[in-house]
Amino acid sequence: MNRSSTNWDFTITESISCPNCCNFPKEFTYHVGNSFSDISVTNIFYPFIENIFHHGISSGCSTTNYCPLQKLTREQIAKFLYLLLHRKQPTSCNPLICDAIFEDIGKENIFCPYAEKLFKMQITSGCEEIPLYFCPSSYVTRQELAKLLCLTMESIKPGSCQLQPCSQIFDDVPDSNPYCSYIEALYNINATSGCFTDPQLFCPNSLATREQMAFFSNFALQLSD
Repeated sequence: MNRSSTNWDFTITESISCPNCCNFPKEFTYHVGNSFSDISVTNIFYPFIENIFHHGISSGCSTTNYCPLQKLTREQIAKFLYLLLHRKQPTSCNPLICDAIFEDIGKENIFCPYAEKLFKMQITSGCEEIPLYFCPSSYVTRQELAKLLCLTMESIKPGSCQLQPCSQIFDDVPDSNPYCSYIEALYNINATSGCFTDPQLFCPNSLATREQMAFFSNFALQLSD
């Protein structure tokens, strides 16, 4: 059988064969998988990448590749998070427009509407306040991703990523780190285990990758409406 498209789903309709029964057909949609040539089924991130692809959160970096180890920029993460919000709360993301709020993101930038929507929802405040900059091409660190994802989850479902005083779970994230509460909130809901277990490390300043974003995104997708 030839693959019909990169995102290949099929739907099965189930009907009850019973003369005296009420027949309410049910449809079940299945995602075939093996969507990207650079992600094998043995990759630990494979199911998470396939899931966000199936739900329209990411279409990969090309028609055939996902680029799992590619570093994430701030403008890319803005689109990721917007699509997560749109998937879980469609009405919260309309309309999608660009008002050129940020000095460094003009209306010609295709990521502008996504960055501005997150700003309006108080998920991001940009990278500088005066003047207001977003730093769209800057890479995102793991600690920055933790904060952005936690705030996105809270927007989708309040209480899903509750902040507590920092208890220094990770040896490299002291209570003086302003991202500590966000990192530990994700740890407490099993959304992250850090980057090392002995000693317990989070690697807060390491740059986040596309495969890591796929893993984190699945926790937001699992939130009930």
